[in-house]
Amino acid sequence: MRGFHFKRLGSWWAVVASVLGLCALPCLTACPGAGHRGSGGSRSAATAKSPTIQLRKFDGRRGVFRIHNDTGRTIRRIAVGLRGVGCEGPRATRTVVKVFDLRLRPGERQSFAFHFDHRCRRAHVAAATQ
Repeated sequence: MRGFHFKRLGSWWAVVASVLGLCALPCLTACPGAGHRGSGGSRSAATAKSPTIQLRKFDGRRGVFRIHNDTGRTIRRIAVGLRGVGCEGPRATRTVVKVFDLRLRPGERQSFAFHFDHRCRRAHVAAATQ
């Protein structure tokens, strides 16, 4: 018995999928997510706030950044993006993304070290929580 193949539908299937995707896009951007909700069904201020992250030391190749949890909730996973600007080597910009599984309670701070493969003039750091 032969199975069902999407190739048989040809471009018709691609058109239907793209139209459904375009119709779903405004709803996904306008509707609030199914994340944490405060009382009354609206998002509370604590869930919308991101932790504070600052670059403590950077010598061109190595550095230390500190995460301060001022969100009001425990952070269990955080993704940190590190960008080196004006770097030596084949690329002038270096980007490193690190994901940390941790338990950072409200009001606590934790520092992490990082290392670029090539020397850079400046570094920037940003964080996103889950």
